[in-house]
Amino acid sequence: LLAIMFSIVAIFNLAVAFIPNYEVILNDYVWLLGIAMALYFIIMYALGCFRCVARSFPINVILLMIFALLTGFIISFVIMAYEPSVVVFATVLTAIITIALSIYACCTSTDFTFCV
Repeated sequence: LLAIMFSIVAIFNLAVAFIPNYEVILNDYVWLLGIAMALYFIIMYALGCFRCVARSFPINVILLMIFALLTGFIISFVIMAYEPSVVVFATVLTAIITIALSIYACCTSTDFTFCV
């Protein structure tokens, strides 16, 4: 599920980098950013504060997918200000670090749960 969410965010990042009209569309519909941010915080509040929502199977997966889509959409507004090469580099570097830490977590016997 985490890989799917990461892929959704990466698609929005790459859309800003490689689709020239995407920035124009985002600039024309800036009001969508406000709606996306409001939904983002509502879903984050619902998943964080209500265990019945966070633990019921179909609802939590749907909310997490919507959360990932909103995250990618909000980030696409932020990364419009940067060069596409910098955005792609940051996306690839984030993917490498995430994969490396996941492999480390699966292969090590060190327990970091005491930090929580």
